[in-house]
Amino acid sequence: MRKLLSIVGVCLLLTGCGVSKQDYEALVQENQQLQEQVQELQAQISNAEKLPDVKITGGIVATLHGLLEDPFAGDGVPRYALIQYFQSGLTLVGIEPEIAPELEIGKNYYFEIAPYTVRNSRYQFTLEQIKQLAHDGQWLRIAGYREPNEDEIGILREEILFFEELN
Repeated sequence: MRKLLSIVGVCLLLTGCGVSKQDYEALVQENQQLQEQVQELQAQISNAEKLPDVKITGGIVATLHGLLEDPFAGDGVPRYALIQYFQSGLTLVGIEPEIAPELEIGKNYYFEIAPYTVRNSRYQFTLEQIKQLAHDGQWLRIAGYREPNEDEIGILREEILFFEELN
């Protein structure tokens, strides 16, 4: 009896419990396809969670009302400018220290904005929020200036440009 059970056991092991090699290979191939689909879906979810980065550049016409030092730098060099757009409140923006001594308070300038990229994700800002914050002076750093043209004085002259970049 033991011999008979041993022979039956060996036969079952050799036959592989009834799964043919073709069925096995088909299941392996289906498994690989499903894994690829899962990876594609995970990538789509990851991309959907990201908002594009936004590059800010351009220029603005504003009146310079003051130059302020950085209290933490302690070097006496102005690093901020208090400016006013046409018919709006005061706005504090960063300024390159090299150009600050050349500026005259109370004068209108066309200020060139240093390009800046706002790194974004779905948990931060919409494009409209970025635009509003930039108009309020957030992320703006003055890199250069020039005298405004006659047609630019006395109007809201704002050329802040926003470019969406995929991150």
